[in-house]
Amino acid sequence: MDTLLNELKMVPGILGSFVYAGNLGITGSNLPSMFRDEALRQIGGVLTRIFKMGDSSGLSVSGYEIKYEEALMIVKRVDADCSFIIICEPTANYPFINMTASMMVPEVKAAVEQLRKAPQEQVTRGIPTMPSAQAREPAKELIDPNKVIKEGALAPVLDRMKVCLARSIGPIANLVLQETVSDWLSKGPPAKNRLRDLANLMAAQIGDKSQEKKFFDEISKIIE
Repeated sequence: MDTLLNELKMVPGILGSFVYAGNLGITGSNLPSMFRDEALRQIGGVLTRIFKMGDSSGLSVSGYEIKYEEALMIVKRVDADCSFIIICEPTANYPFINMTASMMVPEVKAAVEQLRKAPQEQVTRGIPTMPSAQAREPAKELIDPNKVIKEGALAPVLDRMKVCLARSIGPIANLVLQETVSDWLSKGPPAKNRLRDLANLMAAQIGDKSQEKKFFDEISKIIE
C-alpha cells in the first residue's frame, strides 16, 4: 500500500494521501507525522459516510473534492467502506491528479482486499499503547488551540511563525500549526518563554535539514 501512495506523491502538487477502510482503520498513509492516525480515522469515516449518503439518495458518486484556502482534498470511493483521500496544494493540477488517482483505485482496492484477508493484528495501525486514563487526563485543563492561535496574547507571534513555516512546507503550514500548538499546549501553558519548544515541534514536521535551518534562522528573530 505504501508503495502505491509514495508513487502518487511523486506527482507535483500532491502533499500526501491516505486510505481509510472501515473496521481496518487507516491501511496506508504517507502524510506528515502530525496527521495522527486517530484523526485520520475520524476524517476518513466522515468522508466515507458522504458516499453512503449519496447511495441512500439514489446517487452514484465515485469521488468528490473539497477545497480549503490552504489545500485541496480529493476523495475517491474504493468500495462501500473504503475511501482513498489525496491532499494537494490548492494550485495543483486537479484534472491530472484526479485522473491519476482514479486509475489507481483498482490497485488500492486490491491492496485493501488483501489486508482484509490478513489477521487483524497485522493491519491495525496507530493504536495507542499508553493507558487510556493517561492519554485523556485531565480534560478540565485542556486549552482550545484555535483560541490561542486566533485570539490569544500570542496570536500575532504565532501568525508570524506560521508564515516562516509556510516558506518551508507550503500551504499545509496552517494545519501543521494547529496540530503542533495542540501538542504544545498539552505540555504546558501558552507562554512566551515556551515558544522555543513550539518551534522545535514545528521544525520536526519539515523533514529537510536545510529547510529546518532556514526555519530556525527566521524564527529566532521572532521568539527571542
